[in-house]
Amino acid sequence: MIQRCVQKKKTIKKTQMSLFLGYAMKEKLTKNYYYLKFIFFLRFFADSMFYSYTALYLASIGLKEGMIGTITSITTITCLIVNPIWSIVAKNNKVSRFLLFILTIIEGILIIIYGNMDLPSLIMVLTCLLAVSSGPYYNILDGYASSICEKTGKKYSNIRVMGSIAYLVGVPISGILIGTIGFTWVFCISGIIFILTGISSLLLRKQSDIENKNEKKRDYFGIIKNKSFIFYVIFYILVITVSTVTDSYVSIIYTQVKGLTTTEYSFVNALILVFETVFLLISGKLFSKTKDIYLILIFGLCFFLKVYVISFTDLPLYILIPFSCLRGVAYGIFLFFHIRYLIKLVGVENVTTAAIILSVLSSLFQFTLNNTVGYIIEIMGYGFTYKILSFVILGAIIVYSFILCLKKPKICEKTM
Repeated sequence: MIQRCVQKKKTIKKTQMSLFLGYAMKEKLTKNYYYLKFIFFLRFFADSMFYSYTALYLASIGLKEGMIGTITSITTITCLIVNPIWSIVAKNNKVSRFLLFILTIIEGILIIIYGNMDLPSLIMVLTCLLAVSSGPYYNILDGYASSICEKTGKKYSNIRVMGSIAYLVGVPISGILIGTIGFTWVFCISGIIFILTGISSLLLRKQSDIENKNEKKRDYFGIIKNKSFIFYVIFYILVITVSTVTDSYVSIIYTQVKGLTTTEYSFVNALILVFETVFLLISGKLFSKTKDIYLILIFGLCFFLKVYVISFTDLPLYILIPFSCLRGVAYGIFLFFHIRYLIKLVGVENVTTAAIILSVLSSLFQFTLNNTVGYIIEIMGYGFTYKILSFVILGAIIVYSFILCLKKPKICEKTM
């Protein structure tokens, strides 16, 4: 009888200790969650000051659409080569945190150098090096954020919205600064913020260790064999990647075709980001119970209409700008949808690997497009090129929706 009482007391103590440790760990993870919001804001703010204006910078030093497309394609082909390597290297959260630190510092230094170069050959080399350091960053960051959200019960979209807010703030500020102090100094400021972001990632590392000894191993072969994932990859490439390629030249359409200044265009871009931020914020409430196929139709058709209407470059700005804002609507909903859907398809333990595989395959397609679209624009013009690409997007939406109606995707047991 006495032994049973002693044993019962020990069991109660172990349970209490387990509950206490679990609570303490969740508290630490919650701190990581809020600190990640800060990291997202800082990183995207720096991103907005550089990557939003690279096409305009290249145009400002006299390069044509074809060469701009070729330089852009270097990023995609480099990511295609190095991202599989990063997929293997980023094998757990501990390694991921180190990569978030070191890659961002390297990227910041390269951006500072980039702003002082005007030779296409040197810019190509820097573009390649930037792709090596930046290519895996967002996939690693998204995977790390997803693991924290899964363990704390928080929503990923509430973290990602900080990136949209950062862009909303950073784009107009950068546009104004470029008009006053020039590209070189703005890129220098961007590079410094990148370096600060990398240093800030060290504090993320110190807050807690979220490794789980019982965490499932990543199933590489299972991801590749997953037909539902493969169908989604094809859809992603033909809708999101094609739309991204068209975004590369929108700044040139507004500045060189429609006659806006860099500062004026920055406010157009900021307006688009307002819609992206708003829809990312409200999607959690509006679409939390909406079927995936309906979300795909909503953001997909918005992407289509944006590209199709912009193909009519003779339209007045009061028509072009509102339809350009559909990009913000589409992307805001897509950001809410994408990681959640990816986790449904492959599981939270595989989401980083799946995101990198998706990035590799889309980079291959984007490399081909970037090397051809710019030259097609030079020969056929924006109207013909954008109309063709818009119907590629529309066709992909129709086919994928039809596939989902016929066959429901394989859903993993645990989703976010």
